[in-house]
Amino acid sequence: VTNTRLRTLKGHTNVVRAVVVGKDGMVYTASDDGTVRIWSEEDGSHVHILAGHTDDVLSLAVGSDGT
Repeated sequence: VTNTRLRTLKGHTNVVRAVVVGKDGMVYTASDDGTVRIWSEEDGSHVHILAGHTDDVLSLAVGSDGT
């Protein structure tokens, strides 16, 4: 699917720099708000926030097992 909005994930307070769709059914997003957020791919619900970065989070990588 291209150029079709499937879902809007609301929670970041600044620019989102990276998105990874994991094989574990989760979506991972990294943002200039200094957080990485984890979302359910199934329904778009917010699952967890990884906070504590002291600057923008520009990229991320997720292993095939979700780690």
